[in-house]
Amino acid sequence: MENTDGYRRYVTVLFVDLVDYTAISESIGAEATYELTNQLTETMAAPVRRNLGFVENFAGDGMLALFGVPDVLEDAEFLACKSALEVRDAVVKLSSTLKLAVGHPLVVRVGIHSGPLVVGSIDKQGLNRQTVLGDTVNVASRLEALASPGQILISDQIAKRVAGRVEVENMGLTSIRGRKEPVDLHRLRSLSLDTDRFNPALQRGLTALAGRREELDLLLGAFQDCRGIGLAPVAIFGDAGIGKTRLLYEFHQLLGEQRHKFLRSQCDPHGQQTPFWPFIDMIKQVTGLLNSQSPEEMRARINRGLVELDLASETNQATLENLLGIPTLGSGKTIEPSLRSARTRRILLKILRQLCRSSPVVLCVDDIHWMDNASRDVIDALLRRAPELPVMIILSGRSRIDKLSDNPRVKTINLRPLASTESKQIVSGLLSRQILHQVDENVLLERAEGN
Repeated sequence: MENTDGYRRYVTVLFVDLVDYTAISESIGAEATYELTNQLTETMAAPVRRNLGFVENFAGDGMLALFGVPDVLEDAEFLACKSALEVRDAVVKLSSTLKLAVGHPLVVRVGIHSGPLVVGSIDKQGLNRQTVLGDTVNVASRLEALASPGQILISDQIAKRVAGRVEVENMGLTSIRGRKEPVDLHRLRSLSLDTDRFNPALQRGLTALAGRREELDLLLGAFQDCRGIGLAPVAIFGDAGIGKTRLLYEFHQLLGEQRHKFLRSQCDPHGQQTPFWPFIDMIKQVTGLLNSQSPEEMRARINRGLVELDLASETNQATLENLLGIPTLGSGKTIEPSLRSARTRRILLKILRQLCRSSPVVLCVDDIHWMDNASRDVIDALLRRAPELPVMIILSGRSRIDKLSDNPRVKTINLRPLASTESKQIVSGLLSRQILHQVDENVLLERAEGN
């Protein structure tokens, strides 16, 4: 057996296990067990893939999934939590679909932990496969074993990284096999209504901003252009974790009391097949919609918002209800998808125009590398047809999008890795606040590579 090119990576590990698999297999027989295993494989793996995870191993009644391997993820802990909730619900739903005579619904238990692992390929008997090694895997497995049926247990490391974005119940310090000291465990209950990935960093407290003065000056200059000249588009590109979200946060803080309307939305890997995905958040911000509201409350909010913007009409109301997935009242007349898309594009542009009557608008769209085609068309139309509007468009992502980022009107910021002195400033701040413990500062700086 040959181990090749192992490297260390901070990875989030998710373990899932079907409760009472052996007893279920004995009660339903070999053929039904075979069908169950096939269905479980896809049912458990699908949410992981949707959330950018990697299924490292599947053993009939259980699954080991990794987040942050092979590709680095900015949001690995949250995506693992989201996957766990989706897997749990999907397995319960599967039991009713299969109609197995087991006397109770299928239930899983889940454990999630994050930490450093060695990632590499092991060549065994001519079969080369990627594998991970380290205590992080063991801890995640122990958490899964401690979980009650239907329960998702997460470590304190995970809980801190997703604070404010999920609902958890602290389970207290618990002894686990293989660990000298007890660990603080949390039960994952659900996602929060507000799932902004920057919230945990804000709750922990930010370190002093290092570098980025030149980039902030460019953004502030673009905002002044927007106020005095018209449309001011800016594109920000950089690798995962390099500081795009922090830069936008600091820019928003610098705007302070200057008159403006700040709208921020985020593209999503799951939303690439959903037309106008980032603009759904924009409409919610404009109208004051909340996910917790009933359809009736949402309809009323939309109507009130359209009235305030002088855009109230039956067609506009129905178009926004459809965009937000609210069941539309009325005749239920079928509308061709192309016509619906054209109406949605028009109302979005009209809303932006009306918002500009009272103040400049700053429209931030994060993660444009996941932007759906319909949203690209809206941004492109804005760039081509509305040069006079006081709108500052900020497009942030890891990679360029042809037609948008190559538009000659767009100013581009390519975020560079921080200089060593700037990285040292951040690490020193973390060490002084005891956010990092027992770490070799020089080793950490070397591995961070300016990110």
